[in-house]
Amino acid sequence: MEKKLTKYDLLKGLIAKAFSPFTTSETIQDIKHILETSHRFDGLNHLYLVACYLENDTRLFYIDYDKAVQQLDIALSEHCDIAYYYQYLLYKKTDKVKARAGLQVICELNYGPALLALAKEYESGDIFKKDDNKAMKYYLKAMDNNEIDAYIRGVLLAKKHDDKETEDMIYRKAATKKIDLPGKVE
Repeated sequence: MEKKLTKYDLLKGLIAKAFSPFTTSETIQDIKHILETSHRFDGLNHLYLVACYLENDTRLFYIDYDKAVQQLDIALSEHCDIAYYYQYLLYKKTDKVKARAGLQVICELNYGPALLALAKEYESGDIFKKDDNKAMKYYLKAMDNNEIDAYIRGVLLAKKHDDKETEDMIYRKAATKKIDLPGKVE
């Protein structure tokens, strides 16, 4: 007996079908319609279209800003938690209040890429008040979620403040996870 496909497998298959060189343009438009309107994929189909907009990926599905906002709203209404991260990504240049709100919600759920993004935002001061202590706090949390870039950025931030203790701790933490970081010679 064959294993039943999950809705995520079906979604991946649908997207793969759209990319097949043997798929007609009519079928591609049907697939786009399914992605825009279906409520069977827990919002991930809508986030795929938002990602197409964010990545400027127009190979198959042209998505403008208004359509991306609409698709994000649908994903949020379908209680798709990861949509809060996409809310941050979609609004970080246009609506800092919405960007902050999305990032804070998804960070409460301990999502690694969001923790890394929050740390970067505290370090840069773009959508949150610049605060290197908070940046380091979130780099450390992102490290706990296996975000490799957090190790590198954390070390650089520790070096910036001549915090040898934190720098060494990050190198030790990386070594326990078999992550080779540049810059430390023993």
